[in-house]
Amino acid sequence: MEEITYEEIEKEIEDLYKKIEYLYGKANTKSKQRRLFSTICALDKICSEDCLDLNIVSSHLIKKLYMESKFFDYYDDVNYNLEILKELSLVVINTFKDINYPFYKNYKSRDYVPDSDKNNLIYTYFNSFNDQIIDKFIKKAGDNYYLEFSSDLAFEGALYNLPIFKKYIIHLNTANDQNLFYVISAIHEMGHAYEKEIFYGNGEVNLLDMYKETFFYEVSSSFFEYTFINFLNENNYYPKEIKYEYNLFYLELLKNAFKTYSICLNGIDEVNNSYYIKLDNKDKMEEVEKLKEALNYYEKLPNYNDKLSILDSVIYFVGGLLAINLYNKYKDNPKEFMKKFRTFLVNYPRSGVFDSLEVVGITKEELLSSKVLKKELNKFINSSYIKR
Repeated sequence: MEEITYEEIEKEIEDLYKKIEYLYGKANTKSKQRRLFSTICALDKICSEDCLDLNIVSSHLIKKLYMESKFFDYYDDVNYNLEILKELSLVVINTFKDINYPFYKNYKSRDYVPDSDKNNLIYTYFNSFNDQIIDKFIKKAGDNYYLEFSSDLAFEGALYNLPIFKKYIIHLNTANDQNLFYVISAIHEMGHAYEKEIFYGNGEVNLLDMYKETFFYEVSSSFFEYTFINFLNENNYYPKEIKYEYNLFYLELLKNAFKTYSICLNGIDEVNNSYYIKLDNKDKMEEVEKLKEALNYYEKLPNYNDKLSILDSVIYFVGGLLAINLYNKYKDNPKEFMKKFRTFLVNYPRSGVFDSLEVVGITKEELLSSKVLKKELNKFINSSYIKR
């Protein structure tokens, strides 16, 4: 993919910002203002997160748009589903305990991945779907919607959405660009892009605001990520690294299950604009400590008095759990599943989130049974590359 210079990026962002100021002056509806809000926040992040040394975004405009947005609906969504989230997160924790997950095996065996292989892996994987929407954003990747920055960032990747212009920018941390995790990060962000293409293609720009107000925000991205790991395994690509990537995905699910369970136990009493909650209920957190002891696993798990992001904890927990269950449906009939998956992506921002899963054949009862998760974890720990 063709490299873009910082000067070109700065020029494009400055031009976009000028357009936003002009459009905001003309905006006469809440929906337009909300799309402007999403766009201005994306530009602000691009400028501030160690990517560009630009100070072009008006904090006054961000504050004004923030106050007019419906950001707080996410909290309502979590509160409304607090009991089912608590049940699901506890089920996931107990599933790891029941199968005696091998936490302390040495999974780290990373392979060097040449640049030519990175692009080939991405194209080969997405072409295997034979999906017109995927074809669209693969083309956009070649047309510089897909940007890479050589920065030591605190995150692996992000997709910045610019809904006013029906455009998005994928930003990747190149600290890991010599191994497969870099490619997996790209796949994850392109999973977000897939969702954007559906919204844009259906003329459903308003859904870009609505889907952020649910905790299904990471479902599409996590589905494509987990499906890619399985794709690598099935085609025997980089077998030394497969065990590392599976284990990493599963441990992230467990960690976010602990975080979600801790949040649900402590409860969400008030809304604030930081998305953080302090785990200050000592009695409740003793329950979490008992679960850690039962697992004999403590690494990066929540503790009493920790501050947790209600946003990140829940969306990554739900995303990881549903990715595993969605993949289980996908592999039975990929072509038919993708049709249902597209319907699901358009429906869930409008409906009760868990009810919207019915179109892809997943029920709350099935999730609570943990049958699929248990099957996938057992398949992993009994596989030949773990037993070696």
